[in-house]
Amino acid sequence: MNQIIINSVCPICIWLVLTLFFLSVLCALQDGAAQLKRLHQVPCNRCAFSTGDHRLKCTVRPCQAFSEEAICCIDFEPVSIKPAHLWLIQSLQVSKLGRS
Repeated sequence: MNQIIINSVCPICIWLVLTLFFLSVLCALQDGAAQLKRLHQVPCNRCAFSTGDHRLKCTVRPCQAFSEEAICCIDFEPVSIKPAHLWLIQSLQVSKLGRS
C-alpha cells in the first residue's frame, strides 16, 4: 500500500513542481521584458543636457537622469546632431569656398 502511494504521488508532485518552476520563469521573463521596454522610453541619451560623463549625467536634473523618473522630463531638449556624412560634405563645401 505504501509503495503504491509513493509511486503515484511522487511523479505528480515532481510534475507540479516543474510546472510551477517554468511558470515562474515565464512570469519573470515577462516582467523583465516590460521593465526593459519601460527603460527604453528614457530620453536622456537623446537630450541636449546630457553630458555623457558618469559623474554628472545631466546638467539640469542630475538626480533623475537616466532613471524612470526622467521618462516625462519637462526639460527634455532633443539634440540636433547632423549625420557624419552631411558634416563632411558641408566642411568640404566650406573649404572649397575658402579657396575660391
